[in-house]
Amino acid sequence: DRTRARLSLSDGSHLVLDHATRLELRGDLPRGFRLTEGNVVADVAHLDEGPNATFETATGSFAGFRVTEELAQIGNTEAVGRTGEVSGTMEISDDTLQSVEIEVVLSGLETDKPRRDTKVQEALATDEFPTATFVLTEPVDLPEGATDGEALSVEAPGELTIHGVTEQVTAELEAQLVDGTAVVVGSIDIDFTDFGIEAPSAPVVLSVSDEATVEFQLLFTPEGNAADGADGGSGSTATTETTTSAAP
Repeated sequence: DRTRARLSLSDGSHLVLDHATRLELRGDLPRGFRLTEGNVVADVAHLDEGPNATFETATGSFAGFRVTEELAQIGNTEAVGRTGEVSGTMEISDDTLQSVEIEVVLSGLETDKPRRDTKVQEALATDEFPTATFVLTEPVDLPEGATDGEALSVEAPGELTIHGVTEQVTAELEAQLVDGTAVVVGSIDIDFTDFGIEAPSAPVVLSVSDEATVEFQLLFTPEGNAADGADGGSGSTATTETTTSAAP
């Protein structure tokens, strides 16, 4: 067995590194890095639990937003917020994504500016609506080989609830099973006005776009995949209990 490490970057993304990898972090690039020796690997493991499996989010999951704002004397820039306070479940049965339920604690959202964070909390009215949720509304057929670790891209219809308002949306998902962990990265385009959200304002902020992107990285892990040595017979179900950590 080779020793590996998972590198967590400040934007919430992760790299799985093998024992011979050396990284040089560059201070002149935000969250930048350069691979100087070794290889980045992401060994793929088959889902041992069989055709039916239930997953819950694991540490490393995050969700957030990206929106364009115009600042005085600066011009257009992107505001990005993130939180690691994410929980939820995903169920896969017979190569079909049967259910997904995700909850995000919005009070944990942070950007690079504390003053902006306060305005974001006010706009989302997190004292009254502390969470946002996404619920899959239709099963999604997964491409052949998905449970064997092949990368996939799918569209997932669902209901997104923010600010106490629920809207039908389509999540663009990219996913892959890596070392027993289902890694799901995706985005949902939204309009603040659809959710009754008034864009934040401040003297230095000339305007904020009503159009934004909800972004997320979800790491799903089945319970007992390695530690319990579960016998993955046909029709078995795996569950797990995990925790999340605050986004960097």
